[in-house]
Amino acid sequence: MTMATKMPAKWWVLCAFTVLFAAMAHSASAQPLWANDAHIFISDKPHSLSEIIASDGWRPFTREDVNQGISDAHYWLKFTLINDEAKPIFRILSAEISYLDQMTVYWRASDSDALEEHHFSDRQNFDSRALFYRTLATPLTVPPMGSLDVYLHAHQSKPDSVSLRFLLEAPPDFGARQQMEYLWFGVFYGALAIMIIMALVFAVSLRQRNALYYALFLLCSLVFWLMLNGLGYQYLWPHAVWWHNEGFHLVYLAFVVSALQFSKHFLQLVRLAPRLHTLINVLQLLALAGVALRIAGLYLPVLVLSYTLLAALALLIPLASAIAWRRGLDYALWSLLAWLIYALGLLASLISAATSIASWGMAPLITVQAACLLETLFLMIGLSKWLVQLELDHQRAITLAHEDPLTGLGNRRRLQSAFEQILLTMPQDKRPTYLIMIDLDYFKAINDTYGHDAGDQVLEEVGALLRKVCRDEDVTTRFGGEEFAVLVRAPDQDTAAHIAERIRAEFADTPTQYRNQSIPHTLSCGIAEVLNEHWQPSVQEMMRRADEALYQAKAAGRNQVHLYSDQTADSPTDINH
Repeated sequence: MTMATKMPAKWWVLCAFTVLFAAMAHSASAQPLWANDAHIFISDKPHSLSEIIASDGWRPFTREDVNQGISDAHYWLKFTLINDEAKPIFRILSAEISYLDQMTVYWRASDSDALEEHHFSDRQNFDSRALFYRTLATPLTVPPMGSLDVYLHAHQSKPDSVSLRFLLEAPPDFGARQQMEYLWFGVFYGALAIMIIMALVFAVSLRQRNALYYALFLLCSLVFWLMLNGLGYQYLWPHAVWWHNEGFHLVYLAFVVSALQFSKHFLQLVRLAPRLHTLINVLQLLALAGVALRIAGLYLPVLVLSYTLLAALALLIPLASAIAWRRGLDYALWSLLAWLIYALGLLASLISAATSIASWGMAPLITVQAACLLETLFLMIGLSKWLVQLELDHQRAITLAHEDPLTGLGNRRRLQSAFEQILLTMPQDKRPTYLIMIDLDYFKAINDTYGHDAGDQVLEEVGALLRKVCRDEDVTTRFGGEEFAVLVRAPDQDTAAHIAERIRAEFADTPTQYRNQSIPHTLSCGIAEVLNEHWQPSVQEMMRRADEALYQAKAAGRNQVHLYSDQTADSPTDINH
């Protein structure tokens, strides 16, 4: 067994969050532009660089300017990098969000009159980028004992969420942050992939449709985060420009549909909260309509719809989980815990993406991604508990289907399945098998004389007697009416006959006490060898032999034990008593 197998799940979560916080610490050490005495200029229409430079609309760029909500405005930032050293220094300028459409950087070094221009766009193939990094980024060089004036133009081609959180880092710091980010991403996506595989195994092996819905939800989550992190464009579809730019909202809507589909079945809302179930169906239809509208070319209405549905998801599923838990669905508590954590982060991210209220950029996305990992683990625990409960219910149903409700013994199904199981184990256990068929003598007279309640009590006492006399390995069943059957694996017929004779004797010697009345009774037994290593009959042949022996016992005057003889069915062996 490897150390990975031994390590408890909580340690994996702790390791994941250690990596996450280390990555966040590296990100926090990067220098944002508002800390570089930067200035900002915002325009609703495009301008040339010369117009921008000459404009008097510049103002100091502060942290409060970072979140701009949904916009297609043109954002200009300017700042100066100063080098007091005798050798050049290098910096890397990178965007925070992976879905920034256009980023143009102009710079002029103090030792040159030339103005350099570099344009970057995620509407070009990924390999056209200056740096192999998940967001738009460019290197900057500050000459020795000089300065570098930088102008940055950021623009969304269509209205979309805008974050102006750009980072300046020395190359070693950028590389260290990149390593920590990718280590966190490795932990995150690895855990998600493992969960998907586990859910698919549950779905196939246990034939549970809801486990398949969970796998679909996890798959949509995985694609969702690959899009947001920019890793999908970097590694999986670097030439799929349309998908990287236009597929975001399709993925959002697919995530909504799959999350609602899993949750409504997992929480049994059709039974526990039918109105919520209906509402979820409506939201799913709206999401599917949004997919169709996006494919048809509509953009802004679908963007608003996708953000609205994500917010509805964040509010609705925790509510549904709480209702299901309050109404007796124990494992719904895990869904509630999972979605409460996730919903808080998701709502914070939506506020950051859609409004300018917050000033933290899209940092909540990191929190949401961590919450997604916790949510996935909690939901897997809940799903496991649900599957265990299903299996227990299934086993309980099987037990009830094989049990006689009056006596607590097995029924005909139990007898047949036990015989088939013994047949399978015959190569390992070669002891012969005997069937003892039991019939209560004159049972109709007991019912007619004392009433059916008295008859039921007699039957219950037969059940108790069989459990007392028979061994643990013997299969005791009520075959039907006043007939009982015991399947016995024994070294010889004398052992089986001894069990049958003890049953007969104790039943005859112990009258049933019912309402101050003593009810005398007897029973008859027929014994037949029904299986050995040389002969393996069908269930029908097994029953025929035991029935013939029982018939002979009753024909001989009842209160008898008779053994079936292979020589003639008309002359079975008697056991005198």
